[in-house]
Amino acid sequence: MKNNYKFQLVFAFIAILFTSCIDDKETTPYVPGSEGFHVGHSGAFGKPKTSSVSAVSMSDSDTTFSHLAYMSANGEELGGNIEGFDSNGQLTVITTASTSQIIVCDTKTLEKKFVVTDSVDNPRYTAFDGNRAYVTVWGPIQPDYSYIRPKVLVINLTTGELEDWFSVGSNPEGIAIKDGKIYVAASYTPNVEVYNLSDLTAAPELITIDASPQHFAFDADNNLWVSAVSAWSFPVESEDIGLAKLNTTDNSLETLINYTGIGGEGYIKASTDGSTIFGIGAEPWPSSTTEVVEFDLSGKKYDTIISGEGFKGVGQNPASKDIYVAVTPDYENSGLVKVYSETGSEKASMEVGLAPFHFIFY
Repeated sequence: MKNNYKFQLVFAFIAILFTSCIDDKETTPYVPGSEGFHVGHSGAFGKPKTSSVSAVSMSDSDTTFSHLAYMSANGEELGGNIEGFDSNGQLTVITTASTSQIIVCDTKTLEKKFVVTDSVDNPRYTAFDGNRAYVTVWGPIQPDYSYIRPKVLVINLTTGELEDWFSVGSNPEGIAIKDGKIYVAASYTPNVEVYNLSDLTAAPELITIDASPQHFAFDADNNLWVSAVSAWSFPVESEDIGLAKLNTTDNSLETLINYTGIGGEGYIKASTDGSTIFGIGAEPWPSSTTEVVEFDLSGKKYDTIISGEGFKGVGQNPASKDIYVAVTPDYENSGLVKVYSETGSEKASMEVGLAPFHFIFY
């Protein structure tokens, strides 16, 4: 059982630990603890060696921070810019867009199990169903910077083999699975596409949200929500931007919590208990202020709970309920992980790798 008291005590140590030079952390071996978290860094575009995974691991006797935890666990660099960083609790799937790899590793140890490259062109995000991972893929990039042949790959997590695939709409981002159906955010269209797990070749049903769908989150009642953002490929009205609830019974748009500040990446993450959903947004131009908002799902409204500059990702620690924010000030210098209480009070700031984005807690 997670020990909230231990997490509170250990944070005093972490706050001191993370003020040390980041070069020291690069030589610290990663040793999994009884609990901890990983931070995925996308790195700089065109510089795949700047991508990495940092890790904090905690045990009854020690707490360590390894800046290059994936390298420590596997004796090699990731070799590509991280795009997706998704876990089902036991396994983590890391997708690297620049080198087109799907890496499957143990969630806790980070030890690599499989690397899939067959039919992998610019992979994005992952959903899990039993021993299968479903990964969205943009497809090969063209001279005009468009992508062709978008699809979802079906990876067998027992063998590491590409088991199946099916074509989907343009530039698929987020993906979710519920009640035998696969939901794909075809981000260059105004549609969430709905496929049946039992027949992946059948034409999908479409849920039109009149905005660009990006990422999914489930609430405590297993309702499915998707971020709805502005798009360059088609006009989007401001009243259609925000967080959309999907009716998965009749495949329709049920309601929308309007939030025009949501970022183009549409980053959302459910709270630990699923009662709310966190999102990353920004104040209107010319302000450079970014923010973490908390969507009140029952009240159909949102509140800004944390603001600052360079916010890219957010997650809630299930042990302490603290809110973790990934901060990317630029793509040349180390990023930060800032830790806040549930009410938004800053508790710690940690120097990590380049362009932190995703969190996985174990």
